[in-house]
Amino acid sequence: MATTPSVNMRTTPSMSVEPTPSGCQLPDVPLPPGVVYADLWEDTNTDRPWRVVNSATRGVEGKSDIQVWVAAVQYADGSLDQDDAIDRASVWIDACQEALSARQARELADALLAAADELEGWAAR
Repeated sequence: MATTPSVNMRTTPSMSVEPTPSGCQLPDVPLPPGVVYADLWEDTNTDRPWRVVNSATRGVEGKSDIQVWVAAVQYADGSLDQDDAIDRASVWIDACQEALSARQARELADALLAAADELEGWAAR
């Protein structure tokens, strides 16, 4: 699930009906605020279809290999997975071992705080 989001795809906020690859129809469930990527629906022939949603990626200037984002599994009823340790709505960090200046460390802290705020907004839905 923890793929780094980079492209705005499949993010229509309307309430139309969305066709799936298997041909069944799912409601176009509203995305959590700040989502910039929503994957295709999975398990569409079950009673619990789901998709992965991701926020924008935040980073640290001058350190392109440090990325912070929020990701979750969203169900067709609009709820987010809260139970599974891997799939529940979470802040994700992708970083190599990096030396940071004080400014860069503060920028990373700001990115983490912004992601935590966004995650709390998703959970409050």
